Parts: sequence; C-alpha cells; structure tokens
Amino acid sequence: MPKRNVYVSDRSSQILDAVAAYDRLAPIYPQIATARKPYLESIGNLIVARVPSGSQSLLDVGAGNGARALRIAKASNLDEVVLLEPSREMVKSCPAATEVWAIRAEELSSDEFAGRCFAPERRFDIIMCLWNVLGHIAPHANRVQVLRQLGSMLSPQGILFVDVNHRYNIQSYGLGKTISRFLYDQLWPGERNGDVTPTWDIDDVKCSTYGHVFTQKEIRKLAAAAHLRIEERLVIDYDTGVLRRFGFQGNLLYAFRQLSE
Repeated sequence: MPKRNVYVSDRSSQILDAVAAYDRLAPIYPQIATARKPYLESIGNLIVARVPSGSQSLLDVGAGNGARALRIAKASNLDEVVLLEPSREMVKSCPAATEVWAIRAEELSSDEFAGRCFAPERRFDIIMCLWNVLGHIAPHANRVQVLRQLGSMLSPQGILFVDVNHRYNIQSYGLGKTISRFLYDQLWPGERNGDVTPTWDIDDVKCSTYGHVFTQKEIRKLAAAAHLRIEERLVIDYDTGVLRRFGFQGNLLYAFRQLSE
C-alpha cells in the first residue's frame, strides 16, 4: 500500500508548479487513486445520481488519466466526453480516441484557446473539477476566473460539480489543527490562509506543489463572484467515502448552476 499524500506547511523544499508535479506523479497516479478509491468512487456515484435527464456531454477539468470521466460518462450514458488535462505525462495515459484539451484551466478564457478550439461556443451538460483541482489554481482571482468561465460553458440544464479539501475537516486534520486554523481565520482572515503544500513520497517519487484547502464560507464567496448558484453541498468522509452530516466530518462536494442573467 503506498503512503498517503499528506498536507504540510513546510515550504523549505522545492515546490513544483502543479503541472510539473503531476508530470512527475503520472507513473504512480494509479497507486494514488487506488489509495483513495472509496472516496473517489463515492464522488463519482453521487455525480451519476445527479446527472439531469437528457444530458449528453461532459467536460472534466483536471482529468488525470481520464479513467474517472469515462466511468462517470458510461454510467450516465453521456456520449460526448472532453478531458482537460495540462500535464503531458498524464495525457499519455488518456485513451487515444478521447478528445483532450492539453491546457490549463486558466487558459479556457484566452483568445488563443478560442482560436484553436473547433467550437469555442460549445456547452456541456456536466462539467467536473474534482479532487481539489481547484486548490491547485492560484491566486484567488484565478479561481474566480476559472469558475466563471466553467459556468459560462454550461448548457441551460448543466451542472458544475466541484469537490474540495475542507480546511476544517477534523477527520483528516485532527481537532487541534482544525481549531488552530479556525481561530487563525477569525483573527487574521486572508485569501492565503488555506495555502498548503501537498507532498507525495511514494516508492522513488518525491514531489511537492502548491495547494489550497477551503472553507464553506470561502466557497460561497467564490460562487457569488463567479455568478454561480450553489444547488447542493454534500460532505464526504475522505477515508471511507461515506456521506456525513456535518461539514467538519469530511471534504465538500458542490453542485453549481449558472445564475440567470
């Protein structure tokens, strides 16, 4: 069993850009996913159960090797699947016949991407940004930009699913650290309070990158700034994948819809 990736605050070691980090992690990505299988499968099942009737298309932002998106698409009878994955090494593991946009999420709104994309006006019934991919996007303004752009790419019935690591998740971080984080946020609120350093040490691969863990208040503010409406919030135990009642018991899965003009 591989060691779990852990979040630490020590920034003394080399911190890689998120794309460079996942280039390095690509060979062991299946091991990392296997270690979190109950959680990842639970997220997938929850999404499948909420796919609107008549949906046909899916965009997965930060798709990894594409396995997650293809499982959800198959279970939901979605014919059109697009994988957005900026890591070239991860893209090598994506199925050859699948449409891949090898760009960063921040590039979706760029004129260059619109010029290269066959149909920049494309809309999707389901858009996913899962496993704290949003936490690898920095700074705060870029997170707002990405969420706003994803919202604009939803079909009229479309849903954007985002799951994030919860900063006050006692199950993962322990009571002491969670209380410390909460008190710090009350005394010294700031957009960077949730910045962390995800670090993996598995087999011969060692890697650290930038990450961010979120509060529910922070997500509400992001949604408002991105013109999104929170339709549902679910709490999922990061170890077992079991649905929980209270926010401090797990990570957070959100279903967003675009606000009407």
